[in-house]
Amino acid sequence: MLIINDEVRSEIEKVKQFAVQHPISTEDIQKIVKGEMPPPGDVPYFTCMIPIGFKAVYTIEYQPAGECEHISISTAACGQMPTNEEVEQITEAFGIKWVGDVSEPVEDPSGLWNHGMTYHNDLGNGHVAFNIVVKK
Repeated sequence: MLIINDEVRSEIEKVKQFAVQHPISTEDIQKIVKGEMPPPGDVPYFTCMIPIGFKAVYTIEYQPAGECEHISISTAACGQMPTNEEVEQITEAFGIKWVGDVSEPVEDPSGLWNHGMTYHNDLGNGHVAFNIVVKK
């Protein structure tokens, strides 16, 4: 069960403010991929825990095509992905308009700059995150 109340909205705003003040450069993305820098999900200030059992990681990133918002959503339940409805509610709370299907990611980078790119990320131990990247 997903709960987005005033307390959660306040935490989301803190995460968004931190992300705006600490954008991730293209060089930082490369360092993260190489393991030279911790991923944003390991940085508490980029992370919002949403009751009951959801984790959202929000960043502002400089991708090759420009400034983007990136949100990664996972559940505490092993082997479970958030549902389409849960993703829609969480992205809406972050101010991102998303309508799609978590079971069918759009991994074609050419879609990133028009409608957004989505993909699954294996977090290990049976946990998977659903990621959305949209041009800001």
